[in-house]
Order: sequence, then C-alpha cells, then structure tokens
Amino acid sequence: MPRILHSRSQRRSCPHTPRNRAGHNNVEVVAGKEFIVAVSRFLKLLLLQQQQQELQQQQQELQQQQRELRQQQQELCQQQQNHQQQHLHPQPDQQQPLQEQQQHQEQQEQQEQQQQQQQQQQTGPSAAAFVAAAEGV
Repeated sequence: MPRILHSRSQRRSCPHTPRNRAGHNNVEVVAGKEFIVAVSRFLKLLLLQQQQQELQQQQQELQQQQRELRQQQQELCQQQQNHQQQHLHPQPDQQQPLQEQQQHQEQQEQQEQQQQQQQQQQTGPSAAAFVAAAEGV
C-alpha cells in the first residue's frame, strides 16, 4: 500500500497519521501536555490568589491591632500628662518630666518596632513574589 503524505494541518484528524503506542497521534499528545500545564498554572494562580486574600486579612487584623495600640498609647500619654499636672510643685524639678518624656518616647519606639516585626513575620514574602514564581513555571 503506498504511503500517503499530508500537510501538518491534515495530520491532526487523518487516519493515516502515524500513531504512538497508545493509539494517539503526536499532535494529540502535545495538546494534552499543554492542557495539563495550563491547568497546573491555573491552579497555582488560584492558590496564590487565596494566599493573597489570607495575607490581606492578616494585614487588616494587624492594622486594627496597631490602631488599638496607638489609642492605648494616647490614653497613657493623656494619663501621664494629667498626673504631671496634678503633682506640679511651685518649683518643679525639670529633670523628672524630661526623663518621663524620654521613657515614654522609648516605649513608643519599642512598640513600633515590635509591630513592624510582627507584621513582617505574619505576612511573610510579598504576593508579588508568589506571582513571579508562578509565572516562571
């Protein structure tokens, strides 16, 4: 029987196209692999989207905690100021209020550093890093 030659576009559906062991022609195999890769990428992106949403929720919770801490700091500052005003003497020692201000400022700085560290630990790598990793597949 003579061999029939076809163009590439005709090979996809032509019964004379060489088949692999499973009975599929090579075009079908390649298309199947491409489909699997596309589904894999889609699932990775879906997972990344879910992780981003979780990170956003964590960030919102952290921001709420930060607001609450700032409010507490303001209340403490107000209490300290009220306390200082109640105990002022006709000739107050100027070093004591200065020391209290320095302590208060140090407390604020420490709390801000702790908040930043918490936020970095809880959020981890940025969502952009996840997307870049997925696109590099």
